[in-house]
Amino acid sequence: MQHPIRQFQLAKQTLAIIKQNRRLLIFPILSNLIGIAIFAIAAVPLYKIETIAAKTNHLDSKTIIIFICILALLFPVMHFFNLLFNTALTLCVNKKLQGEEYTLLEGFKAPINFLATIFLWNSLMTTVGCAVCIVEYWSDNWPKSKIATQWLSGLTWLTATYFILPVLLFENHNCILSVKRSAKLIKKQWGNVLVSQINMRINTMGIHILSLIPALIAFLIGGKIIILIGSALTVASFIIIFAMNTMLSIILCNALYLFSNGNDLSRFYNIELLKNAFRKRATKTR
Repeated sequence: MQHPIRQFQLAKQTLAIIKQNRRLLIFPILSNLIGIAIFAIAAVPLYKIETIAAKTNHLDSKTIIIFICILALLFPVMHFFNLLFNTALTLCVNKKLQGEEYTLLEGFKAPINFLATIFLWNSLMTTVGCAVCIVEYWSDNWPKSKIATQWLSGLTWLTATYFILPVLLFENHNCILSVKRSAKLIKKQWGNVLVSQINMRINTMGIHILSLIPALIAFLIGGKIIILIGSALTVASFIIIFAMNTMLSIILCNALYLFSNGNDLSRFYNIELLKNAFRKRATKTR
């Protein structure tokens, strides 16, 4: 089965799960809204500093440090809040796939119960994880390196940590051991693989372009109220699309995690699709 067909079929089967559990969209929607708010808050001082630099052609050392700190903290903070809501979604999705009942309240409680763990993982991911990704990109011998073989089972960081959230939530390991456990699950089930065969997000480029239409029409018509409405519709469309993509990713991640642990998911997925979820990485060209 070719990759695009597999991706489409998995997306279709996952969308059926989303259709039955639409209320879970509240988690990625809230995550996106908070992410936008954090970005907007950070953008204000960054814009002011940029304006000062443009006018005076000079910035003192204190202002430069503030500018760098805001940029350095922006991604970790946004990623942390994203993890909080993904934790809530993971708990509910995992229960659903195992045929158990869940409540939204349980989902909202999950990030609180695992707050310290999520914080530690976010710190590890945004520091060590980023560094490892850079090294493995530039090193052709990465799969044979000591870190890769001992801790990542010869996989790339992103592939090895694919199951990190369900492992952290359901197997009671610390962050380091969870990385190792996630990598071993993938290696055991799918062999000596390097990257995911499945793009866990719908190809939504066309949908994103279409979502710009309300804003474009509003700007063509003119008028503050019309432009505001058109822009609001476009932003809402983007949020919904990203929320759907997040749910697709989390559901598929949990499905593959449960499948690797021997759970029967035949009522939700074609098992052959899950068996062929990963492939070897293509040769790098730089």
